[in-house]
Amino acid sequence: KYNVTVSADNFYDVTQYKIEKEYYENPENWIINEPKTFLKDLYPIILNKAMEQKIAFLKMIKNELNTNEIIFYFSDLKKEKIVEALGFAGKIYSEQDLKKMFEIEEPVDYLYINSNSYSGNKSSLSVKQDIDYKIVPDNNFSDKLKANLKITRVHEGSNTWPDGKNTTWMRVYVSNVAQFVSASLNGQDVSLLTEVKEENDKKYFGLEIPLEPGQTSIWEIEYLVSKTSSYTLFVQKQPGLSEDNLTVNFLGQNLFDGILNSNKNILEK
Repeated sequence: KYNVTVSADNFYDVTQYKIEKEYYENPENWIINEPKTFLKDLYPIILNKAMEQKIAFLKMIKNELNTNEIIFYFSDLKKEKIVEALGFAGKIYSEQDLKKMFEIEEPVDYLYINSNSYSGNKSSLSVKQDIDYKIVPDNNFSDKLKANLKITRVHEGSNTWPDGKNTTWMRVYVSNVAQFVSASLNGQDVSLLTEVKEENDKKYFGLEIPLEPGQTSIWEIEYLVSKTSSYTLFVQKQPGLSEDNLTVNFLGQNLFDGILNSNKNILEK
């Protein structure tokens, strides 16, 4: 129908061109405004080929669910509760959810980094992200510990469409009892620019971070967390996000050093 061959190797480039460039070259399509028609026509062909290898297809789906690459939403509350219980809904877990998950009564430390790019391109695919999370003693409060979070983002792409400048609104969701101390971006104090709000039974710190191709940004945040008899951390992976590097250090103990390819339960050794 479109006189084009689509393969695993060229899928991204072909679909982006068809949807965001070629479609709007026809003035009539500006009125119709259905640029993803190409994907609608391609979908049944891909599905038919996938069903020729059902076992491999189902294994792939299972892996995508376990790594938060696919999530579900149902308007039917019963169905929604089922996928929430299975961890397939992308839900932000409440403090009560976390206590039930770990079967403890003490507060659970929580970390969920959410990035929302609104650059109008696909530059996020070129951005690599490292997360370094340290818990250290706090000299001012005996019942608190200090969290030092460093998010390093490197733009490895170019200025060639569909790549380009990456402008992202980033939010760091933490425990609702966390207390913000300070923040810096590339060594500059951005404490006053950092949004501190509550949402979904969590507190979050938000900041707009622009990143040009070839550049690196380092956002560092300090905040206080509750001191407990034993340390428990739940790190939630953003659905659909490329795999980030994650390191977690608690009072000098290296608790995790690896890829954030799924939600992580991290316990003090």
